[in-house]
Amino acid sequence: MRAFEYGNPSTVKQAISLLGSNWSEAAVLAGGTDLVTLMKDSIVTPGRVVNIKQIRELSGLHVEKEGLRIGAATPLEDIYEDFAPHKTLPALLTAIEGVSSYQMRSMGTAGGDLLQRPRCWYFRNGFGLLAHNSKGESLVPTRDHRYHPIFGNQGPAYFVSPSSLAPPLVALDASVRIEGPKGMREIKVAELFRIPRDAEEREHTSGPQENPAPASKRRMREDSRRMTVKIRRQTRLPEALNIASWKAMSASMRACSVRLFLISSIAR
Repeated sequence: MRAFEYGNPSTVKQAISLLGSNWSEAAVLAGGTDLVTLMKDSIVTPGRVVNIKQIRELSGLHVEKEGLRIGAATPLEDIYEDFAPHKTLPALLTAIEGVSSYQMRSMGTAGGDLLQRPRCWYFRNGFGLLAHNSKGESLVPTRDHRYHPIFGNQGPAYFVSPSSLAPPLVALDASVRIEGPKGMREIKVAELFRIPRDAEEREHTSGPQENPAPASKRRMREDSRRMTVKIRRQTRLPEALNIASWKAMSASMRACSVRLFLISSIAR
């Protein structure tokens, strides 16, 4: 691991001042479950690491009139323990249960889960976000592309987001607050993700000098219910969709929002 400076701010304003104007200058550290691995493998080499775990306003869960606020530095296990006994937000709880390692759930944070880097093995082995070889050709379409997108993606990047919280939060029409030198802005969680157009662009719409604001806002109705159907490799897609349709029609509902996430399971 390359040498780096270490910043330990106590406020969001201090944290923003320690971040750089480009991605190579600084990186945000929360749980560190993803960043430390990337730094050990020299996939990212920030000159400064900014720890945000000491910023109290970035932690905790708060139920307010307009909805639920989840601090960006709140561990996933804290979210689960708070809502599991009341069976609140079942889709969010199911997503957290999908993080099978208790250590990862205890250390990983809400903001870190949303902003973690791709698990694409080309990216993790030093080929960059676009997974190009020395000739500038993409490795994904012609080589092993298991678990890469097969619908609605014409490139130039072909990875999927590894976030566990993103699918239920997108279905919940949740929003996230981001703060930077120009102030605070609020966007839909769905708008946080994008397909990079070149090697210099990140897969998230937040900038290098932007930091998760005091709390990410998730708006929802108290009577909302969500169902998550996991489609594993051995499950045929039509059967899974039939199960989802049968369960959805078995109870009365005012509205139904369906989010279908498909990835390739076999290299061709």
